[in-house]
Amino acid sequence: MSEVAKNTIIQLKEFFDQNGVDFWLEAGTALGVYRDNEIMPWDHDMDVAIWFQNRPSIGSFKKYFEPLGLKVIAQKGFPFIDNIIQLRVDAEESRFMDVDIYLYREHGDYAYMRWINSPVGFLSSSKQKILYYLNALYVSNGFKWSFSRKILSERLCKFLFENYLKIHINTSECIYHRFPKTFFKELKEINFDGLDVKIADDTERYLAYRYGDGWSIKDETFNQTGKWKASQARVKLKMNHLPIPEIGKY
Repeated sequence: MSEVAKNTIIQLKEFFDQNGVDFWLEAGTALGVYRDNEIMPWDHDMDVAIWFQNRPSIGSFKKYFEPLGLKVIAQKGFPFIDNIIQLRVDAEESRFMDVDIYLYREHGDYAYMRWINSPVGFLSSSKQKILYYLNALYVSNGFKWSFSRKILSERLCKFLFENYLKIHINTSECIYHRFPKTFFKELKEINFDGLDVKIADDTERYLAYRYGDGWSIKDETFNQTGKWKASQARVKLKMNHLPIPEIGKY
């Protein structure tokens, strides 16, 4: 394991331990650590996950990680939390890796993660553009949006975004990551270069569910050729399969 990856895991462990939260390795990070005992060389970030209901506040993330030179991005800049918190290095050279922290929700027998900002199906491109435009009006104080905000007023921008979000979620579909929740309810510790990290207890079944039966064979073209789209874990569902997120609730 590189020193950068090791430093990143140490800080994640310390932060989540302080907050009493279990995290586990996810996606390509789980695959690389379990199969190859390394973070795959072509991976530009580290993937971990926690349960949505156990997430620390964004304020807690910022207080801990920003002094280390890591920028905390909640939900890719949207004013709610649904499926992702990102840690991004602020400098070209850093002691840490970028991190994607996925948030999974329990619903029935499954754990779900959805992408509200990426609708699929009829008029999806137009819906996405409207969502991003109204979000920019809602959250931005920059010069680019200042004229529109003066015309519309901050209150109206907030009203438009919040009501469009409800319409968007109630009329759209998106791709979810859906796993049997036992994958993430039952975790085990594995030793990764001297550090104990958690991973799905039924690791090989989890990896087959996410990457297919060929998960054990290295394939550097897996992402570039779109093979990931065939994952059993990817399902198209109505966005309102899960509750609408609360605006401003970090």
